[in-house]
Amino acid sequence: MTIKQAIQSMLPETEIDDNTFEKVATDRSVTLANTYNSSAKKNTELCVADICIIVATDPDYKSGTRNIIKARQALFSLADKLYKNHNELPKSSILINGTARW
Repeated sequence: MTIKQAIQSMLPETEIDDNTFEKVATDRSVTLANTYNSSAKKNTELCVADICIIVATDPDYKSGTRNIIKARQALFSLADKLYKNHNELPKSSILINGTARW
């Protein structure tokens, strides 16, 4: 299995375009065509977390008949878990929730 296939297997119901894969992989210095193995686990999981944030914050995100709010929350939760597992700051904690302070 390639690293790209490993990423796809962790997000089976999420459509991800090739440009997103390439951008995230490049940012993490990952070669998507390489074989997935235990030494690639950390960067592969961080790529998954990055993709979760991208998809969850995309205003055009569609998930068929699934509840979009629930799907987004699940993506944020998965991303936060993966970031924490690898000692990175969860990205969803720095997102603006859209409510006014006053």
